[in-house]
Amino acid sequence: MKNKKVSAIVSSMIIGMTGTVSSLPNTVYAEETPDTVIEKNLDQEMKNNKQTEDAQVEEKSIQRGENKYKLDHIYRNNNANGKEISKQVKESLQSVKYEKNDVIANLLAPNRFSGVDKLNKKQEIAKRDNISITNVADAQVEKELKEDNVHVMSYGQSFLDTQKEIEHIIQKLVENSTIEQGYTGDPNQYFIDKITKNKEKLLLGIAYIDRLYDFNIGNKNIKEILTYTPNYYGKQIDPLDWLIRIGGSGGEMLKVSNNLKAFANLFKGVVTDKGSLLSFLEDNKNRFAPNIKMEEWFKKASKAIIVEQPSQSNPNATTNLYSKLSSEIGLQAHILPLLTVSENSIYVITNSATITYGLVDSYVDRSLKESNNTLYQEKINQFKQQLEKAAKQQHDFIEFWYRLGKPKVHSLLSTNRLVIDSLRIYNSQTTNPSKEWSPKFGDGAAIGVKEFITPLNLYANYFMADGQAEGSQVRLFLAKALDERGLCTYTHELTHLLVGTVWLNNNKQREGLEAEFYPRGLFETYELDEPVLNLNLIYDHNGKERFHNSSPERFKTDKDLQEYTSGLFDVLYTLDYAEANVILKKDKSDKQKWFHKLEQINDTRKRFNQGNSKATHKIDSIRKISTDEANELNTIYDLIDKNIITSRYEVEGLKTTGNVPSNGYYVVPLFSSNYAGVQNNNGVSGDVMMRSQAYELIAEYGYYDGLVPYLSNQYKAQADKDGKVLSDEYILGKIFEGKYATMTDFKKAMFNKRIDKKEQLKPVSIVWKNQKVTIDNFNKLNELMTDAIESDLKNVQELPTGWNNIRAQNTQVELLKKEIFKAYLKETDDFNKSIYRNDHKIIKHNKYINGYPDNTFRQENKITRGEMATMLTRIILDGKQVPITENKFNDISNDYWAKNEVNYLASKGLLNGYEDGTFRPENPITRAEVATILVRSNGDIKQKFKKIFPDIDDSHWANKYIEKAAELGYMLGYEDGSFKPDQVITRGETVVTLNRIYRNPCDLKETNNSKILFTDLDKNNWAYNDIVKAILSHEHVEK
Repeated sequence: MKNKKVSAIVSSMIIGMTGTVSSLPNTVYAEETPDTVIEKNLDQEMKNNKQTEDAQVEEKSIQRGENKYKLDHIYRNNNANGKEISKQVKESLQSVKYEKNDVIANLLAPNRFSGVDKLNKKQEIAKRDNISITNVADAQVEKELKEDNVHVMSYGQSFLDTQKEIEHIIQKLVENSTIEQGYTGDPNQYFIDKITKNKEKLLLGIAYIDRLYDFNIGNKNIKEILTYTPNYYGKQIDPLDWLIRIGGSGGEMLKVSNNLKAFANLFKGVVTDKGSLLSFLEDNKNRFAPNIKMEEWFKKASKAIIVEQPSQSNPNATTNLYSKLSSEIGLQAHILPLLTVSENSIYVITNSATITYGLVDSYVDRSLKESNNTLYQEKINQFKQQLEKAAKQQHDFIEFWYRLGKPKVHSLLSTNRLVIDSLRIYNSQTTNPSKEWSPKFGDGAAIGVKEFITPLNLYANYFMADGQAEGSQVRLFLAKALDERGLCTYTHELTHLLVGTVWLNNNKQREGLEAEFYPRGLFETYELDEPVLNLNLIYDHNGKERFHNSSPERFKTDKDLQEYTSGLFDVLYTLDYAEANVILKKDKSDKQKWFHKLEQINDTRKRFNQGNSKATHKIDSIRKISTDEANELNTIYDLIDKNIITSRYEVEGLKTTGNVPSNGYYVVPLFSSNYAGVQNNNGVSGDVMMRSQAYELIAEYGYYDGLVPYLSNQYKAQADKDGKVLSDEYILGKIFEGKYATMTDFKKAMFNKRIDKKEQLKPVSIVWKNQKVTIDNFNKLNELMTDAIESDLKNVQELPTGWNNIRAQNTQVELLKKEIFKAYLKETDDFNKSIYRNDHKIIKHNKYINGYPDNTFRQENKITRGEMATMLTRIILDGKQVPITENKFNDISNDYWAKNEVNYLASKGLLNGYEDGTFRPENPITRAEVATILVRSNGDIKQKFKKIFPDIDDSHWANKYIEKAAELGYMLGYEDGSFKPDQVITRGETVVTLNRIYRNPCDLKETNNSKILFTDLDKNNWAYNDIVKAILSHEHVEK
């Protein structure tokens, strides 16, 4: 009943062995809950059986599960004067110094300090006191470790707050506590003696509850209930005894990180019957705030600044903080500290894959709070905007991988990986990150470090790196998570954790390629706005001048990724060709100056991921060329054959020659021309060339048919079976499928593809040398390139250090390339459109299936053999008249409606009849028959690998066709892994299958589907899009 007050007397009474009931003093009131039914009954029983105030209750032991709590000789106290007692014990309690008290230090000490802790402390003392480490006494080490631990335990502020309010606290505790049976002395003295004797334990017990349970649920404060009336939850318990017990439970139990264990040992069965901290919180929420969800209450109750990012790609993924924390036992201990952290101390970002913890102090100068609070609040508001933006960008990175990743790896993106932000404290006067690093504890530590990071064992000492992957989590040092550098680090470190699974489709990292190969220059989004080969998978750079896509939203599918990369290389190959076209007309001395040679040499470093012991892995090595070698360079193909790169290519730092060690942090420059195409026939090639060629393979073959097999162990099992090293040669043979013999041949073909279209370039305008210049043909580009090369030949000189006097990106050639590239990037809307004129063909797709006269489609109806022949013929001919061919079947009459279609396909060898010469056109067609027809109509049945369906073996007549259809992606199996070859195919399944092969590029928006009004079909139907494509004639723009 709303707002009705009832007595919580149930938890302040003892039912004696004789059945008599003694009440505890000072009834506490609470809103009526289901438990108050019991309270009312006991209240009435108490009134009926009330005894005298000095009634004694025999000793009674209460046991709940593993926990025991004994109420010894409890005597109802009615005479003690709480106010007077509090005054008398005040001085004693306030004299205890949390950080300077040996009793406190011992009560909070862990069971043992590790050998590492002791050694580190010895070294610290020796350095501080300028003595030999051998002269540092063990007793001193132990003492100082205990003193440090007092800080780490993080009860100092709660301890101080308790002492400030100690009179009020003690008065209420005395008024709610009891005296043991048999005590005949002064009641006041009883409590005075008990409190002063156990003062350290009592103070720690109170501080523990204050530290971890000082939060509201509804209009109730849980700390207040637990401190003064823990019996509210239905257990017979003395508050003073319980708090003393908590304070004396030992350092291990009192660790903030062990609050789940403490609940199980000190709360469960003692204060509540709830079996876990989570159920206890849920119980309180149901009592005091029943109309709000747990996750909503938690987010509102916590003083942490929390930003949660739901997943659009996986709406079922858990993204709210409370659910993520409660789902893992190792994270449940974070719940209470997050409810009690100070305001503006900790921030949290969640998405489906990660939980990021960070300090507000890393971004906002906390000293402003005292000196200029108005400005401080402005900075906090700005910080919150920065937090929201960074959270969105983290989310967008994970969403990209949901879109690109295959369904089988999606679950690996639904995790609770921790990302611990840098612990640098904002300081506008300091540029040294190590000096900004928050201490683990003490006056100089950030509030969030003292209250959350350190107590939960999340602290780490400063390390000179942007970040690192630690087990399954990520930690940042130099980089700050909310800055672009930190977002870059986010992509880098998650690549370390997920590359072999999500990124590479569970194929693992390729043998010979080590950890640092994959992030920088490949999957990490580079934070510097430099002209390097890179995909922007995290930043929102809309409106910025850039050399990459504006945001991850550019890539909805792997086809988008291929389209973008292909457009990018349209520009790069064209620009590199234009450069070669000019310089190759120069004399050999100019060519010698302009070009270097890239070679593959054996890597002498032992690789962690060596793989096959017979493999010989390579590194890139760049050297100068001789005049004789220069004289042999006359065509673009000579440059490719001889693995030539531009001499301005910065190889080792700023040096333009030297070796490129494996497993390094490399990016591939966009505009330093590289004509080489390399492959290692017995392992992997050099790191830079592998990165560059991986992008080129995406451009031509796509992500899953190009990059993934090239950089993973996708073909390892087959290579092992064939007795081969998983080499470039072996993998490229699989990718190229015989079209190109080597990477060199592939590179030539890629250049030829762009050279053939150089006269079709769309015009673009750039600002060059302070003038607007329009490049509307290749000759104009050639003219500009000639001037730029002439300038660089004259002005770029090699220095004794091996550097050039002008950096590559500041040469005239690269500055020109930059402007042209940016112009095309903008003109094509991040290569959503081609850089070429007339590159798109308009293709008309004719409908190939109809609905029924009653405005139904009947997608579950079976397809007959005759209907299938008709649909396939309509698709193949796509509007052309069906040729009249000889009738091959004795059951196809001249007036049969699909006679021409059946015989046309038969004449092409795409379908057969039966041994008796019939075709049986009205028979429903099976999935095996469809697979056979589709494979025959699209090539041979040579297989690269075998798809195994449990319901198909070699004895099935269509086995090879089914396997090939599955391999090519024409037909898929069912969720249980079966193919069901003899099951009849439906109308809905048929159009989905045919569209998968023939109309996949077609976008539904290219059709006018407003008139689709089948009464048995709506837009939520699983086959709706494919039915629209099949039933409406429409035009399709083919790129």
